[in-house]
Amino acid sequence: MAQKNTKILANRTRLTATDTDYIAKLKYGYLTTLVAALSFTGILILSYVLSQHSTTYLRLLTLYMAGLHGFVRTCLIILVSVIPLWLCQVYAKFNPLKSIFFFGLSLITIGFPVGIPVVRMPTVVVPVAIQTLALTLLFCSIGIITHKDLSNWGSILSIGLLGLLLSTFLNRQFLHLSLITGLLSYATMLIFLGYLIFDANIAMNSYTEAKKLGGLFLISILLANSLSILQDIIVLFFELLGSGDSDSDDDSGGFDSFW
Repeated sequence: MAQKNTKILANRTRLTATDTDYIAKLKYGYLTTLVAALSFTGILILSYVLSQHSTTYLRLLTLYMAGLHGFVRTCLIILVSVIPLWLCQVYAKFNPLKSIFFFGLSLITIGFPVGIPVVRMPTVVVPVAIQTLALTLLFCSIGIITHKDLSNWGSILSIGLLGLLLSTFLNRQFLHLSLITGLLSYATMLIFLGYLIFDANIAMNSYTEAKKLGGLFLISILLANSLSILQDIIVLFFELLGSGDSDSDDDSGGFDSFW
């Protein structure tokens, strides 16, 4: 009888520990999402301030907009931003101070294109940003609340993204079909909504390793994961801007999507 009671008590203790760990994972996942959302908001505010007070920033932005097409701009910014982002994620588990430094550098490279709509479409930016953040919270919550490990989604989403890039390139260079452009825009939103679920789930499940490392590692891993969510937010933001602007008679000359 005593042995049976001891076994029951051990099972209850294990379940309580598991529940506590799951709650901690939820908090960590939501905190990572919050950091990404605040980073996005900060980028918007900083872009607006710089556009109002820095002629150098406006010149760089004008050169960036005039010299490159939307698709080329996106490929360039991905190539430029992928190095500091990758270093941020690598150093997160080995050198948290370096990881935090590359986090700040990544915010600059990832956030620079956001200045384009801030300058060209200032009245539209705020409502679209609110819509983007609402979708972010919704789809990140799906990835965080689920008990499943969605790491196997990575290969599926990567294949979809590769197909999207190839299709966009072919349509831009050879087909020039507005119907395909519209379909690709919706496909982009669908894929990156999937990425929000995936990246939020990865962030939540990284808590166990971050907890073991402790200290600044807990923060650096959180910041590194928030960058992945931030990338998803910015791409979704551009696609929502592009789809909204295509239906309007704005005299800004039109706004091509992130692709």
